[in-house]
Amino acid sequence: MRQVTLSDDLFARLEALTVPLLPTVPDVIGRLLDHYERTASKGGAAVPAASAPARSQATPVLHERSLTGRTPRERGATIEIEDHQIRAVSVRDMYEQALRYIVDKGHSKRLKPLVPLRTSGQRYLIAERPTHPNGHDFVVPARYGGYFMESHKDYRNAVKHLAQLTDKLGLKLRYLG
Repeated sequence: MRQVTLSDDLFARLEALTVPLLPTVPDVIGRLLDHYERTASKGGAAVPAASAPARSQATPVLHERSLTGRTPRERGATIEIEDHQIRAVSVRDMYEQALRYIVDKGHSKRLKPLVPLRTSGQRYLIAERPTHPNGHDFVVPARYGGYFMESHKDYRNAVKHLAQLTDKLGLKLRYLG
């Protein structure tokens, strides 16, 4: 048996994916690898995000595959912002990777005036503090670069809200599956 050292943040992310029937981090890692292998085998060999081919600008901005057939809390999603592919194991992971891309690629100047951004009268999508306008804390905050995103939602709404944000930033988002 081998041992692996994980950062506290990575361990917390893995721990957040545990469910009652799979209570340990090794079980979660096994499920993530199973999901990755199933997903990669559907389209042939997996293509690392850094070497993924550029997508045509003529394709739809949000949907390459439909979100309507998904189970609302089904784990895992692949999206593309501009030409950057994100393979996420949870909504929180998707939002953290999206925030990392937005901040690290210099889009913060356009993001700052949009924050806080509401999804309803009672909830923010993104804010500088993990607190909704009604005073309640974010349930599952995704965090990067001084911003927090509420990721306590199903994939359908998560992708829809992220698409609204990227649209306001002038970025193209596509849902790949």
